[in-house]
Amino acid sequence: MSRKTTKTSKPQPRRWSLGLFRNEAGELVTTYVTTAGVPIGILKKQFKGKALFHAVYSDLTYGHARARLVKESKLQDLPVVKKATPKKPVAKKAPAKEEHLVKKAA
Repeated sequence: MSRKTTKTSKPQPRRWSLGLFRNEAGELVTTYVTTAGVPIGILKKQFKGKALFHAVYSDLTYGHARARLVKESKLQDLPVVKKATPKKPVAKKAPAKEEHLVKKAA
């Protein structure tokens, strides 16, 4: 007799060549790069030049390789700078009814 079992497939460890770049917002972005640190394929248009930090990892899943890359690079996301919004002039409030009555009585 055969028995039905559900086989869960786990991510297989592979060889990853990853690099870190910064986007316009200053956040770190992980991409696939060559061993020289140049982005591959269509990513060349998006990220020009060499990676800020790149490395090759073997026998790791993508998530573990990316986490190790960020940790070893010691790079952090740049703080987001909020644009200063101009302050709106505050309109003067009309005097409350009670204050208005007090002024007339005085």
